[in-house]
Amino acid sequence: MNILGISLDQSLLADGPAIGDGVWRQRQYAQALGHLWYVVYSLRSRGYQPRALAENLIAYPTGSRTRFHFPLDAHRIAGEIIERNRVDLLTAQDPFTTALVGYRLRRRHGIPLNVMLFSSFFDNPAFLASGPEARVLHRLGKVLVRRADTVRVESPVERGKLIELGVQAERIWTIPLMVDLARFAQADGD
Repeated sequence: MNILGISLDQSLLADGPAIGDGVWRQRQYAQALGHLWYVVYSLRSRGYQPRALAENLIAYPTGSRTRFHFPLDAHRIAGEIIERNRVDLLTAQDPFTTALVGYRLRRRHGIPLNVMLFSSFFDNPAFLASGPEARVLHRLGKVLVRRADTVRVESPVERGKLIELGVQAERIWTIPLMVDLARFAQADGD
């Protein structure tokens, strides 16, 4: 299986020590796949280049002029990857901008879309109170999770919330994030 992801996780592009275990996790996922590509939001000013994280795992920066250019840049780069390779599944890291890019790719290329939802955004008063942009994203996200082929959540609580939103239960997968427990076992308790 070959997967193309749309991501906001710039740790996939940066050399040096990573914060968290995103690179480790993606390498673990890649071991079970034919190919795993990520198109990752980045600003042009950062100067990121495509980065091979494993033989079958490559992260491509969007090199966007501004964050508002990200969806168009991600769509273009992902489209180029699709034209050159067989892609079996699209995955979006969040139900907002990355899901919008994934949804547009799904419609254009007919590739199934999985949207990941790892936080309680929907109908969350704190998120909605954070500003007008959050309210627009909230409405967009609800539409996109309903239109995704599948949605991945971390907990039964989030699964229940999606069912209340009208997402069919059989399209929701509860799969927690993989965590590098060895890092915690080796950590100094102080």
